Amino acid sequence: MGIENSMEQDSNRNADSGPGMARVQKLEKKYLYWLTRIPGFGAVTIRRIWETAGSFENAYYIEGMELKKQGILQSEEKCRTYDRWKEQFSCMVREYDHLQEKGIRFVTPLDREYPKRLLHIYDYPMGLYVKGELPDEECPTAAIIGARNCTEYGRQAAGFMGKVWESPFIPRCSCPRTLPPVPTAARFWSRTT
Repeated sequence: MGIENSMEQDSNRNADSGPGMARVQKLEKKYLYWLTRIPGFGAVTIRRIWETAGSFENAYYIEGMELKKQGILQSEEKCRTYDRWKEQFSCMVREYDHLQEKGIRFVTPLDREYPKRLLHIYDYPMGLYVKGELPDEECPTAAIIGARNCTEYGRQAAGFMGKVWESPFIPRCSCPRTLPPVPTAARFWSRTT
């Protein structure tokens, strides 16, 4: 069974199993949020850690050197980063809760609303920051995704593309990423047909 199928089954099971499972899913999302914030760890590494641990919560309790033995982390420095990041868990939980206070949802592959078409990408994101609504699955969309520390050129290019796509024929559907605010650099647009 592939990771995508397993996560989709977990998502369906968690969403359909009542308040107890909703609490479990919320806790899993907090651990996943913690993992996504580890400096230098990408989506594929996070999924491999999840696959090894069986849950995002269990991943917290695995030592970095064990992940190196499993072939997931490649260097002792990455192991130390992983182990040290555990000290940041409570801070990450506060940050996660603060997102909700700002009306920002952290949408993950565990959630029903996670765009299914992203699951076909090898390194699909483990979390999307969403403010507003995601475009309908059937709606053709385009996104400009910006880095938190983008260059001036990147900021200008994203602004230019935002202006090109902003027209009466291509309405803005949603602004999924607002950390930190990047003018027109991370919006979803949808072409109406």
